[in-house]
Amino acid sequence: HPELKSGREENKEAKESMYMHYKRWEWYMSSRLGPNGEFVNIYDMTARSLREKINLQQAQKDRNINSAWTFMGPSSSPYGSTANGNGIGRVNKVVFHPLNQDTYFICTPNGGLWRTTNDGLSWTNMTDYLPCIGIADFVISWANVNTMYLLTGDPADGWAGFGYGQRSIGILKSTDAGASWHQTGTLPSTADDYNGNALVQSPTNQNILIAPTNTGLYRTTDGGTTWVQVAAGGWWDVKFKPGDGTRVYATQGHSF
Repeated sequence: HPELKSGREENKEAKESMYMHYKRWEWYMSSRLGPNGEFVNIYDMTARSLREKINLQQAQKDRNINSAWTFMGPSSSPYGSTANGNGIGRVNKVVFHPLNQDTYFICTPNGGLWRTTNDGLSWTNMTDYLPCIGIADFVISWANVNTMYLLTGDPADGWAGFGYGQRSIGILKSTDAGASWHQTGTLPSTADDYNGNALVQSPTNQNILIAPTNTGLYRTTDGGTTWVQVAAGGWWDVKFKPGDGTRVYATQGHSF
């Protein structure tokens, strides 16, 4: 009869059923074993993990509350503004002098480039009378600290297109430690309405710099005299691998 099965067939089906049952159990237990394959109490491990997570979150909270930060200024506007915060606003970047630990710079979106030479006790503006006082980034050449580069504009200002922000006028260069500034070559294929986001110098070639903008990624090999667009689209940040002038990492995603 076709519905009758031999003992051999029934035994085979029984073995297959046991094997499938074992494989399901094996898959289920594969995520419930210890690091050496031993059986563990998964529910107890989950409870301990949750307790550790709560303790870690509390430790991070306590560390933030008790961090030993010191305000370094500036705390007032040179013109004594009566606006909220006395005219003090955002800071885009902090750049340290490579040879003097008490000298560092801050790039501001609407106040220019500021320098302290006494570890924050006093500040001096280095970009008075420039046509654009928004500074996105700042580079001090490792080959000659008197050579400096400024990327103008404000990368975070989404209102720039409406006339309220600081659009870039390109990259400025100083060869006298910031006493005077002049424009480098224009960035090709850029509209009048664009933002620069960052600026980096090659760690092995002082004349190579890269600038990501919302209209492309630009590169100079002659200290800013000419610039070439090496990639189109919006670019946010770029970094050289430390000590390697041939390896560069860049990120996209800026829409302003």
